[in-house]
Amino acid sequence: MNVLTNSLWYLDPFTARFNSRGFSHPLLFEHLIGFNDPSKSKHRKAEMDRLSLLSHAQQLDIVLEQAWINGPMWYHIKSAVKDLTEMIYKYSDYLKKSSEKNKTNHTLMFPVRTLDDMQSLKLINPRYVVKPTFFSRYKTLQAIWTL
Repeated sequence: MNVLTNSLWYLDPFTARFNSRGFSHPLLFEHLIGFNDPSKSKHRKAEMDRLSLLSHAQQLDIVLEQAWINGPMWYHIKSAVKDLTEMIYKYSDYLKKSSEKNKTNHTLMFPVRTLDDMQSLKLINPRYVVKPTFFSRYKTLQAIWTL
């Protein structure tokens, strides 16, 4: 059970990120979410990487292969661990695909997005008053720029 505890402890700080991307913990483990909060213990939040996720998923797979977990009293825990393992593998695949997409986007010689796709540009006219003493300086600068 240490493997399950370690996996849940590792995943806990990233629960909001998982949920925002459509990945959720099994219902059996939802009451355990929120225990590993690095801000409460003055620790820095660990970075999540794909290799660590895969390591936790592989360790959970080993637990699922154990003989004791196939007993009838462990059915609910086994199905929850299996769901958690599948969620970790799916999220790992998501990270791999997004990393590959970012790499290809970075190698492109043209922008990936245009203003029409995702953004809008709004011009805001300046609202300031130039004091008369500084007006002559701005006029000189303007004359130099127009040359």
